Amino acid sequence: MIEKEGAGQVNNGVFGVIPLGLAQTLFDRKDKVDRIDIVASPEYDRVEALDSLKEFLQDQLGSGYSVIYPSSQGKRMTQMLDS
Repeated sequence: MIEKEGAGQVNNGVFGVIPLGLAQTLFDRKDKVDRIDIVASPEYDRVEALDSLKEFLQDQLGSGYSVIYPSSQGKRMTQMLDS
């Protein structure tokens, strides 16, 4: 059981946790990571601070990766299905 705080907020608390190596083996994704979920610390409780963190992460990762808010994921899926 996990509290609905921190990582428990990811996907409304509906998720499982297994070692990365095992997940990569089970899903035939050796040496690949498709997604990383981040829960910001309380110091990022303002929209401006969270936007700043998002921009910083995107700058650090470069254009090969997308830094998005969880709410954007649902919109992206809807757009892909509509296409």
